[in-house]
Amino acid sequence: MVPIEAGQVYEVREQSSPAFKDKLKLVLSGISGAFMLPISTLAITTLFLSLGGFVESATTNGGIQKLGGLLKSLSFPILQALPLLFCVAFTVAFCGNDPLYIWGSIISYLSFLAVQDNFIRSNGSNSWIILFPGWSRESKFLVGKTLGITSLNTSVFGSLVIGALLMPYLKREWSEVNLPVYLSFFSGKRFLPLAAAVGGIYFGLQFLVFWPWVGHGISVAGQWMAKAPGGVDSFLFGFLERSLLPFGLHHTFYAPFWYSSLGGDVANNLANSSSLGTTTTTDTILKNLIAGAGESTMWAGDSFIGASVISLPTNTVTGTGTGTGTGTGTGTGTKVFDYLKQQGVNVGRFTSGKYPVMQIGLPCAGIAMLLEAREGRRKEAAAVLVPAIMNCFLMGITEPLEFTFLFCAPKLFYCCHAVLCGASFALMNILGSHIPSVFSGGFIELVLMGIIPMAKGTKPENVLFVGFMLAPFYYWIFLLSIAKCNIPTPGRELVEPILAIGEEQEVKGSSSRVPEPVRTIVIALGGWDNIGKMINCATRLRYDIINKSKVNEASLRSAGVLAVKWVGENHVQMIMGPKAQFLNQDIIKWKGEDLGI
Repeated sequence: MVPIEAGQVYEVREQSSPAFKDKLKLVLSGISGAFMLPISTLAITTLFLSLGGFVESATTNGGIQKLGGLLKSLSFPILQALPLLFCVAFTVAFCGNDPLYIWGSIISYLSFLAVQDNFIRSNGSNSWIILFPGWSRESKFLVGKTLGITSLNTSVFGSLVIGALLMPYLKREWSEVNLPVYLSFFSGKRFLPLAAAVGGIYFGLQFLVFWPWVGHGISVAGQWMAKAPGGVDSFLFGFLERSLLPFGLHHTFYAPFWYSSLGGDVANNLANSSSLGTTTTTDTILKNLIAGAGESTMWAGDSFIGASVISLPTNTVTGTGTGTGTGTGTGTGTKVFDYLKQQGVNVGRFTSGKYPVMQIGLPCAGIAMLLEAREGRRKEAAAVLVPAIMNCFLMGITEPLEFTFLFCAPKLFYCCHAVLCGASFALMNILGSHIPSVFSGGFIELVLMGIIPMAKGTKPENVLFVGFMLAPFYYWIFLLSIAKCNIPTPGRELVEPILAIGEEQEVKGSSSRVPEPVRTIVIALGGWDNIGKMINCATRLRYDIINKSKVNEASLRSAGVLAVKWVGENHVQMIMGPKAQFLNQDIIKWKGEDLGI
């Protein structure tokens, strides 16, 4: 999905305490939305990685290869700093755009890393002593470098603890500390950086004690899943990831598979390979990958590994050996992705399945909905469906299309669409595709991550094969279901002669300076005084609401909201599509202005 920066945050007043279940939903929803900010950066960096790797591997001209290296060099610092960027994103999601909390999160995370550096020491070429020896704590893959600091490979989990747990706690409990007069300069919010540093040190020590076991367990779980027969792991991932989308929790679900060793770990698998000592390569880069994979979080997680592999200036591996995974082979002239699979690292099993659905399957469902629109209303339906289909195909933005049938036909979403998504992931896995994804699975990303680096073994042709296998199921199931069950998809819904509140006021000649649809949406939400925190993610406005009873959902839909999703009694998510970013910016810009009512 298109990543969007979080908007301004406003504090909620007089809001009732939600139940634990609602609190948990809000926290998970906040975590899910927070991933958009670093993903937006990652999407750009992979453009340079893909082009740089292609330029380097396509020529032997030293000057041109240096150009490829330059393109890649723009990405590597960001990739190395991603844990810190995730930490900042979580802080923005839970503490708002206050620079002090962002500053505090940076200090805290650097302290988190620095304290680990003091208690980690090498114990040979393939092991470390982390605080104390023994107890399965020595594996080399547990340690890497973040921003040049030797630290534990915690991926997004360390970022999550600092940004989503520690910083909100400090904001809630320590932002109004009163110190003696002679220290009053450091009272209140200025006390936060000191508290953040202490908190980072505390959690750094905690991770030194417990993370080696947790990280080892995650890696073992990832290796175990990699041995699942017939793409079972990929099917379950695809089905569950799509099933969680209506709740806005899909980012939270896929993150461990994309960004941690649960989705694969090059360092762990290759360090244990029986062929490690004899493998030779045609390029020293792959030697560096094998020898130094444990020093960077770029080599753990399905998405990170894929992004790293496409940046390599070599397409094949020359040597002999068999790996510890399910694949075997001589390795002679083996494409990089295929070689990694031989070593038990099946890159793309949690990403490749997106592409057939986004490019072919779901657009076919959209075509079926368009053809089933009532006579005389197809133009109206096309105005909704055609942009949604194009967004799905080009960018992988699926929500505008999915929400046209999700609420009116949930069985069609879960029993057909989600199942076919799982099937797509499984089939792409079985056929040996290794197309990475850091974004959303649109055609643009397919070109960058699948077609350009196809010499490395991505096998993008399988997108067409699997897509055309899914197309008849999507088309005919949707076509027949809509007709037989009279599902009110675009162009078939009942036309209600109800004027939206905002439109009604406009007809009466409102003197408000607030433009439409901002005015309509704010009025439908109960006015400025009923709105608390206002942020947006890829396609949703995520607002805290004081009083749910004041919200007019019919007026929201009349203003262009595709669907309204409540998380508890005081938080609403309005699915808008890609325009969510700009609409949220406009609403924040006009906050407090007279609405003319």
